[in-house]
Amino acid sequence: MKKQEPLIAIVTPVFNELAHLKIFLRALKRQTFRNVIPIIIDAGSSDGSAEYLEDTKDIEYIKGTPDWWWSHSTNIGISRAKQLGADYVLTINVDVDLAEDYLDKLVKSTSISKHALIGSLVVYRNDPKKVWYAGGTFDEDGMTGHIHGSVHEFHEPLKAKWLTGMGTLIPIEVFDKAGTYDEKHFPQYFGDSDLSLRAAEAGYELWVDPKSVVIGDVQSNWVGRQMAKPRLRFYYDLFFSIRSPYQIKTRYWFYKRHWPTSYRKALWKFYTGPCRYIVVSFTKRLLTRKSK
Repeated sequence: MKKQEPLIAIVTPVFNELAHLKIFLRALKRQTFRNVIPIIIDAGSSDGSAEYLEDTKDIEYIKGTPDWWWSHSTNIGISRAKQLGADYVLTINVDVDLAEDYLDKLVKSTSISKHALIGSLVVYRNDPKKVWYAGGTFDEDGMTGHIHGSVHEFHEPLKAKWLTGMGTLIPIEVFDKAGTYDEKHFPQYFGDSDLSLRAAEAGYELWVDPKSVVIGDVQSNWVGRQMAKPRLRFYYDLFFSIRSPYQIKTRYWFYKRHWPTSYRKALWKFYTGPCRYIVVSFTKRLLTRKSK
């Protein structure tokens, strides 16, 4: 007797990304693994995404508002996934493309462990041989980072310290044992890594399967878009906007929760290191643009 395939709920928040949304939904339709329920949560888009989703068949469409942000939207999707009887939730961004066997490979990777969250290898859309993420790392103070490299360097599943929300397969019971995404402290960033760390504390393993590849538009993230069109407002937004991965408040709560004895040191290292580099790079771009 053939073993029944697990039911995968694909949970994806969207906001004003119609071009990406069309590519993403075409990628889902191509998948050879078919036992899926795409759950798309639109947080009040004004670019035609809502109308497009309303006309799209074979998806669960949830209409939200712009104040939902990533964590709240994802939690709404998880709630719906539970109602539909899903075995797993796949959290994944809308600005990605996928090979047709992506889900097949990801589901097969669950054989690594019965109690695991499985992340994907994320490569750059403009350079698919270059790896943006092959697992999350952190040092003794809590400074986080990514494992980078070339695609040919990764062959076997590898353990991660934390996982992104960009192609992570999560057993549905994790949300009962570890809780859902912390939308209060991490509305847009760090909700994914925080959840994976809480899942690890609850006894789950964190793995990345290098055969399950997500082609991401990671070079066009929030910081990249600000760099492309520099303006003075960036200096404020970098540290205080919910849209910024460098927001002080979210990093404070993340470091303090998971590294309570060294969070001050981690914050200092981050804002005098990687963040300082961003500020210097941005200033150079801004001055160059003004001089033209």
